[in-house]
Amino acid sequence: MEERPPAEVRTRRLVLQKPQPADEDALLAIWTDPAYAFFALSGPATRADVHQWLAGPTRWVALLGDDVVGMVQLEVDAAERTAALGYGLARQYRGLGLATEAARAVVDVGFGPLGLARIWARADPHNLASVRVLEKLGMRREGLLRQHVVRRGERVDRVYYGLLRAEWQRAAERTTSVRALIRLARDEDYGPVCALFAEGDAFHAAARPDVIRVPQGPARSREFMEHVLSSRDDLLLVAEQNGRLVGLIRAAVRMAPDAPMVVPRRYIAIEELVVTESARRRGYAPALVEQVHDWARERDIRDVQLTVHEFNTGAVRVYERLGYATVSRQMRRLLP
Repeated sequence: MEERPPAEVRTRRLVLQKPQPADEDALLAIWTDPAYAFFALSGPATRADVHQWLAGPTRWVALLGDDVVGMVQLEVDAAERTAALGYGLARQYRGLGLATEAARAVVDVGFGPLGLARIWARADPHNLASVRVLEKLGMRREGLLRQHVVRRGERVDRVYYGLLRAEWQRAAERTTSVRALIRLARDEDYGPVCALFAEGDAFHAAARPDVIRVPQGPARSREFMEHVLSSRDDLLLVAEQNGRLVGLIRAAVRMAPDAPMVVPRRYIAIEELVVTESARRRGYAPALVEQVHDWARERDIRDVQLTVHEFNTGAVRVYERLGYATVSRQMRRLLP
C-alpha cells in the first residue's frame, strides 16, 4: 500500500472515522439485528466479535451527526494490492443511500491513498439491497459460487462483484466531467429546452399513441418556462456538451394530498428527464438525477418520487441503479 489509511473520511452526509471503544454498543446493536445477521453472519454476534473488529486497520464507523449508523471496511491483501469491501447499516437508516455513500468513499480511499489495483465484494444474491449498492459503485458481477457458505443451517450461494483501478478511474473522470457540465436552465435556453422536451414527447407518443400525443407548436410555452425558472419549488437543470444542450431534468417540491388517511409530508417529484439520443450512455441521466438529490437535501427532503412507463426500460434501469424501487403500480384495462 502507498499510504496509511486515513483516520477520518468525510462525505456529503457522513463522517467515517476510526472505530473507538465507545462505538462498541452501537455496533453490537447492528450486528445483533436479525435483519443484518440474516445475510451477513454465520452465527450469533458477540461483544467479543465486535471488539475484535474494532482493532482492524482499515475499518471505519459511519457517523450521521453524533449517531453511529453503520460501519465499512476493507480487508486488504497488501501483497496483491487487492481488498474485500464490507459494510453494514443500522436498520432505521437503510433506504437513504447511506450505505452507497459510505462504501463509495472507502472505495475512493482504496484506489486513491492506498493504491489498490482491485476491490471486490461478495453478497447473498437474495440480498437485493446489498447487490444494488455494489452495482451503484460500478462493480461488475464476476461469478456465482453455489452453496458456498453455511448460513442459518443451510448451504447458500454467494455472488461476487469486482472493480478494477482503471474502471474506477474512468468512472471518476466521467462523473467529474459530466457533473461540471450540468447547470440551471436560463431564459435563453428556451429554444433548445423545447427541442429536448419535443424529443421526449415524441418518444413517449410513439410508444403510447393511445394516451400521449406530440403538442402542436412549441413543446412547452414560454409562460411555463418562466414559471419553472422563477419558482423556488421548481427546478430545471440542463446538461451541456460543447455548447449544445443534450439533456434536462425537471423536478418540483410537492405536498402529499390533503386527505384524512394520508400522512402529511413533502416530497420531490421528478417530472421529466430527457437525454438526446446521441448523448445517451455517457452518464448524463444519472448525473442529472443526482443533482436533483442534492437539491432535495438542501431543502431537507429525503423522499424523491417519479413515474416511469413500463416500456421505457432504459430509464427503469437508470433509476434502479440509483436505488429507486417500485412502490405502487398503475393498472389499466380497456373494455370491449
